Amino acid sequence: APIAACALAFCHYLGSVVPGAAHPLVALAVVWGTTLVQLGGGGVGDRAQDALAAFTPLLGVSLCVVGLPAIDVTLLSPGPDLADEIFSPAAGLGVVLVSFSYSGWNAATYVGGELRAPARTLPLALLLGTLVVTLLYVALNVVFVAAAPRASLEGEVEIAFVAARSLFGEGAASVLSVVVALGLVSTTGALVTTGSRVAWAMGIDHPRLGALGRLSARGAPVTALLVQAGLATVLCLFADIEEILTLVGMTLSLVTAATVVAALVARVRDPARAIRGSAAASVVYLSLVAATVVAGALEQPMSALASAVVVAASGV
Repeated sequence: APIAACALAFCHYLGSVVPGAAHPLVALAVVWGTTLVQLGGGGVGDRAQDALAAFTPLLGVSLCVVGLPAIDVTLLSPGPDLADEIFSPAAGLGVVLVSFSYSGWNAATYVGGELRAPARTLPLALLLGTLVVTLLYVALNVVFVAAAPRASLEGEVEIAFVAARSLFGEGAASVLSVVVALGLVSTTGALVTTGSRVAWAMGIDHPRLGALGRLSARGAPVTALLVQAGLATVLCLFADIEEILTLVGMTLSLVTAATVVAALVARVRDPARAIRGSAAASVVYLSLVAATVVAGALEQPMSALASAVVVAASGV
C-alpha cells in the first residue's frame, strides 16, 4: 500500500506539470520500474537505490533552505476553533496519518541480515535516521502551512506544488513538482527494497509462504518482488491515494499496537528472554493508539473495518 501511495503521489506531482500524467498507468510504470531495478540483483539495485536515497534528504533540506525565509509566519497562528479541531475525529485520523509518515523509522531493521556490522550500524541508522526525518518533517510542514492560506491546501495531494506556487510563482512550482516527483521515485524504490526483504524473510520462516523465500541467481527475492508489485498494481488501479493512506495508516497503527502487546505478554511469560523496555511507556503508547484509532474509525468507518480485516487475516 505505501508503494502504491507513493507511485500515485508521483502521478499527481508530475500531472501538475505534464498534462495527462496523473494516470494510474504512470503509477504502474513507477512500481514496475523500481521493481525491475531490484530484480537485477544486489549490485545494480543497490547502487541505483543508494543514489536515489541520497537525493531525498537533499531535496528536503533544499526546500527548507529556500522556503523558510519566504513564508508568512502569521499563517502559523491557530484559528479560534483550535480546541474543537484538536478533539475532533478528524484530528484523530490526522494523527494516524502523521504516524504513518514516521513509520519508516524502523525500516533499517528489514535489511539487518544484509549488513556487515548490524550491531553497530542498526542503532545508528535508527537514531540518526529518526532524528533527521523528524527535523525535516517539521521544517517542511512549517514551510507548507505558512506558504499559502489553509483553504488552498485542503484536499490537495501535491501540497509542495501549491506552496511553491504561492511563494515563488507558477514556474518555480513546476520545477519543484518535477523534483518532488523524482524524490517520490526514490521513496518508492526504498519501499520496494525493504518490503520485499520482509516478505522474503517470512518465506524463510513460514513453510506455507516458502515461495516468497526464493532468491534469483543474482540474490534478488524474485517471488517476493513480483507478489509485492502485483498487490501494489491492484491498489493503483482500484483505489485513490486518500483511501490507501487511511487504510495503511490505520493498519500500521493496529499492527504496531499488537507488537507492543506481544512484547508485554512476553515479559510475563518469559522474563529472561523478553524484550527490554519500559512497561509504563508501552501502556501510554497503547492508550494513545487506541484513542487515535477510535477517533479515526469515527471519521472513516469503512477504512477502519478494512484495516481490522487485514490485521485479523494476517493472524490466520
